[in-house]
Amino acid sequence: MAVIFVLSVMGCGVAVPTKAEIKVVRSQDMTIDDNNIVSMAPRRLLEEITKELKSRYKNIEIVDGLLFRDTAFPEGGWRLKDLFVPEVRRRVNEQLDLDYLALVGAIETSHGEEKGFMVPGLLGALSVEGASTITAIIIDLRTGELVSRIVSEARGTAYIFNYIIIIAANEPQIESGTAESLANEIGKVITELAKSGKTRLAVLAIEDMGTLNNVTEEKKVEPLSEEQLLYETETLNILLEKTESGEPESQ
Repeated sequence: MAVIFVLSVMGCGVAVPTKAEIKVVRSQDMTIDDNNIVSMAPRRLLEEITKELKSRYKNIEIVDGLLFRDTAFPEGGWRLKDLFVPEVRRRVNEQLDLDYLALVGAIETSHGEEKGFMVPGLLGALSVEGASTITAIIIDLRTGELVSRIVSEARGTAYIFNYIIIIAANEPQIESGTAESLANEIGKVITELAKSGKTRLAVLAIEDMGTLNNVTEEKKVEPLSEEQLLYETETLNILLEKTESGEPESQ
């Protein structure tokens, strides 16, 4: 009886991962902002893309991102526009023999409104649509040209069903789906551009330092109350009297 009671209270649930709907678009619509910097973060995302490239494309050799950044920007700064300076590209080519650079943006995820109903502990059915988007640009380091812009988008709907103690749901793999499809498309672009043999590629991230620096917090200044104002005035008068009399201020 005790076992039956515990099992009935605990309930059970299962979440099944499902594939998301993927859409990948290439374009030549690219702009470089003066505030863009070359970054090593987010590391997990860069590692996922790099791992996918290594497993799928044996013709692409991945160059360590930190090694590339230290070679291209020995004095720091990491400004993307500096990569288009012939001297910088020449240094990278001579020291690393690097052909292309893929710069990955941050994953942007959004969720729609919940649809359905839910009565906790009794019955419910909900659905939520989600989308994830990630962008990358590819630069030819030998010519200094922007080769391609890739946008990867994944969409999926999560469904949750609840009947008393049983909960069942699916989990659309939208974030992993965007990263995987983006890596695959980067590999396709590099394969189409490259000559026979190994092609060396570095994968890093792109960030807008201007946006990061302009994040400010608005603070409201509340006016002093009458009691606070009276206290401040009395304190100021006492300090003035001590100063005029030459009496040292207490710490």
